[in-house]
Amino acid sequence: MGFGRLIGYLGCAAAALLVAAGCGGTRGAATTVASSETSTAPFTTTAATATTVPSPDTAAARAEVARAWATFFDGSSAVSVRKGLVENAPVFSAVLTRLANNPLAAKSDAVVSVVRITSADAARVTYTVRVAGAIVLKDAHGTAVHTSDGWKVSRASFCALLALVGETPSACAAN
Repeated sequence: MGFGRLIGYLGCAAAALLVAAGCGGTRGAATTVASSETSTAPFTTTAATATTVPSPDTAAARAEVARAWATFFDGSSAVSVRKGLVENAPVFSAVLTRLANNPLAAKSDAVVSVVRITSADAARVTYTVRVAGAIVLKDAHGTAVHTSDGWKVSRASFCALLALVGETPSACAAN
């Protein structure tokens, strides 16, 4: 199944992460974080702001992880912002830039339902991707990493979503 057909078949489920590289703008993704492991307050995000190393399993760290994921998936976030929210972004620059023109990009967002901080620099994330309000990837699991400039969608999670649409950049083959 080709790249375009698979994206259509999945309703752009995987592309919703990929379209996180698409169409800039200023609208924030409304993201509710709710579970026994997270804050229950909804928030709107336009950019990730985490810049310090968090203490493991703090409410603030969980909120920062959720905000980073929501912003990455938000179809209106600028490409430059999204590039700052994926681990090892320079190696994915070409993929992120190419996907910026995906017409469904402006319609994507994600709702983060669970964030579990597993260490000072790692977290598990459960999220649902929507395109135009329709759920296209429900209760997906991924990981986040904390780097010197904040929480990011992990390389492994991004590569897993790329694999769903038949993309295997060399950056995903490297360990």
